[in-house]
Amino acid sequence: MFFIKIKVKGNLKNLTENTEELINTKGIKKSNIISYIIDDTKHKLILDGNKITLQRENSEFSHRMIFIENMITASEYYLKESNYSLEFNILTTKLIIDNNKIYITYKILESENTYNYILEVSDNL
Repeated sequence: MFFIKIKVKGNLKNLTENTEELINTKGIKKSNIISYIIDDTKHKLILDGNKITLQRENSEFSHRMIFIENMITASEYYLKESNYSLEFNILTTKLIIDNNKIYITYKILESENTYNYILEVSDNL
């Protein structure tokens, strides 16, 4: 199994609170997995047909979200130091996987915050 180094650009917008986190880093693509690191947090996207699993992890937490368009999925947010797990329900309202671009709009039902996650990858380093 081989991997290629990629450039990862995009953003995560909180549409409810009107905040934005920019993504501009290098990563690795291996088969159907995209990995990158921002601020000591590892991000791993697993593309599986019409389903995307996003795993985020650092020394304080691990968080797993599953995105399937028009479905509600459970998300686990695990706080390592306190050994405590929180569960959130995520409604994915839009999911587009187009060659090197991923577009996800989702709502965390417990907080009613809506997010827009856009990721673009290229091997033009």
